[in-house]
Amino acid sequence: MRRALLFVACIFAAPGCSDEGSEEPSPQDEIPRTEWSLERRIEEGQSLFRRRQCSNCHKTRGTLPMVGPSLFDVGERLDRQALRNWVFD
Repeated sequence: MRRALLFVACIFAAPGCSDEGSEEPSPQDEIPRTEWSLERRIEEGQSLFRRRQCSNCHKTRGTLPMVGPSLFDVGERLDRQALRNWVFD
């Protein structure tokens, strides 16, 4: 469970999946991500996962129905660069 949460935090800690239609960054977006604690990154990742309704397509425990690939243990299957490429493509 902790690895799944860490994955979500890592993936969604970066601002948005696309620059299209983006607005001016909020002051929160200007905070260097390296200064965030692990707990803060996990909270932000969970929040983004909920707000963007990622669970509509992606599951973390292999439950059905599943439209997108399962995110369970994805941090074990892909390295950080592969995860970034997957999200941003």
